[in-house]
Amino acid sequence: IFPSETTAAVAELQTRGVVKVRRKGQSHYVELADESSVIFRKHLRNLMNPVSRRFVVDKDALKEAIYGVVSGTAALSRLTSLSPDACMEYAVSAKAFRKLKADNPEIERYDEDVVDENVVILDVWHYNPSVLSEDGIADPISLYLATKDDEDERVRIASRKMLERKLGWLMD
Repeated sequence: IFPSETTAAVAELQTRGVVKVRRKGQSHYVELADESSVIFRKHLRNLMNPVSRRFVVDKDALKEAIYGVVSGTAALSRLTSLSPDACMEYAVSAKAFRKLKADNPEIERYDEDVVDENVVILDVWHYNPSVLSEDGIADPISLYLATKDDEDERVRIASRKMLERKLGWLMD
């Protein structure tokens, strides 16, 4: 990142009340304007779900392919008391998905609930989920954004509990 881009980004965050810039001599220090949980709740409406598309894939068709980062209800079941679904759910970047799709043309669009242990759900994310993942599981903030509006109330509850456990944030 170029210094001018960094300066512009910090100025934008300062305008939005996310950070404060403190100057000491020739140095500038950037710090959060409030606690991270307060900033998150305040700006939640501006944050988008990381999932751009969903696909269902036959496990056997993928052979030895690396699926990606565990996400969705599969990740929540590892981080909370939520019972796991019958099929696994993984997050991949658009670039990784294009490669998988090229090697597996039978991948089809996800349109309905899948409860078959012979398939995997691939969520194509707007960014590379592995960059922020920990232990192969999607990061808590992205996971929350992907599951907070789920139709299943148990998933929404687990999503809030996960933020509380992982980050100490109360979302009620």
